[in-house]
Amino acid sequence: MQCCPLLRMSQDASARSRDAGHDAARALYAFATHLAARLGWYRLEQMLNAIPDNNDDFMIF
Repeated sequence: MQCCPLLRMSQDASARSRDAGHDAARALYAFATHLAARLGWYRLEQMLNAIPDNNDDFMIF
């Protein structure tokens, strides 16, 4: 038994729009994680550069 073509078209359209929304959310999540990773590595590099290289920098005699 076949269903109404109009109903089938509306179901296909809603499935497509759900997938498009899911793809947009996935792209936004990927961008946000990439940006957070970049900023995290930058801050880690700054912190490691702030550590003194030897004991003379600690002012210990």
